[in-house]
Amino acid sequence: MSYNLNEMATEATAPLGASASFDGTPRDTSAWAYVRFRVLAASDKVGTVYIEQSADYDPAHPLLAHWFRTSETPVVAYFNKAAIVVESLITTKFVRASYVNGATSQGEFFMATALLAFSETA
Repeated sequence: MSYNLNEMATEATAPLGASASFDGTPRDTSAWAYVRFRVLAASDKVGTVYIEQSADYDPAHPLLAHWFRTSETPVVAYFNKAAIVVESLITTKFVRASYVNGATSQGEFFMATALLAFSETA
């Protein structure tokens, strides 16, 4: 078995203010046999990238969802020299990336995500 990247998305490119946070788009994993969620994050200031999962997210009532953090990784402050890639097993119907900036406003920020599914290979 191997992984296929079935859905990739740029989540954010606009810099965040001091101590600001960003929640990526919730991805519905039920359409495919998605098994992993991958996030690439880069910033010129320190921060933390998270992978969050929810079994009860409803687009009609997004604030009622319970999001569980399944991964937490610090991001170093070198935008064009160091990007972090974080990955988590998917165990619920919805998954998203989240980012919390440090105490200094960013000048540069980028976050992208990918859903990965198993595929059979010969």
